[in-house]
Amino acid sequence: MYVDHDPVAVAHSRAVLEGNDGADILAADLRKPREILNSSEVRRLIDLNRPVALLLVAILHFVEDADDPYAAVTELREALAPGSMLVLTHASYDGVPLPPERAGEAVDVYQSIRNPLIMRTRDEIARFFEGYDMVEPGLVPMPQWRPDTAPEDEDPYAFSGFAGVGRTA
Repeated sequence: MYVDHDPVAVAHSRAVLEGNDGADILAADLRKPREILNSSEVRRLIDLNRPVALLLVAILHFVEDADDPYAAVTELREALAPGSMLVLTHASYDGVPLPPERAGEAVDVYQSIRNPLIMRTRDEIARFFEGYDMVEPGLVPMPQWRPDTAPEDEDPYAFSGFAGVGRTA
């Protein structure tokens, strides 16, 4: 089940998924989790009484604090069966190999196209995992989450965010 609020992404996904009864796209907004959970598309494909994986990959850094992303993630968690997993990645200034003022220039680009990029600290990102038991190695810079190659071989910019997986009790 893919959820997006961008009409272009939704239209493209519908074209890609055409004829695939085992997958679907929902035009909805993460900031309104109840609408997602109550949609006929989600109910058709996902049995929320059984463990599922919720992937919030490269999305929460586009949700402003004023829209309370923590409440949205909590509402989604509360709808999941025990044993469900949360997979999350999030951009952060922590680990960026630039001085803060230079790193801020990248964030300014998003502001200029009216798509905010909210850089949160590791501790702020960790709050999304409240109510989950973290899977090893925990919330770490993305290249350190079970790497296939040596993290020191990664592009230094790959460290400009965190990844983690949590399991509901």
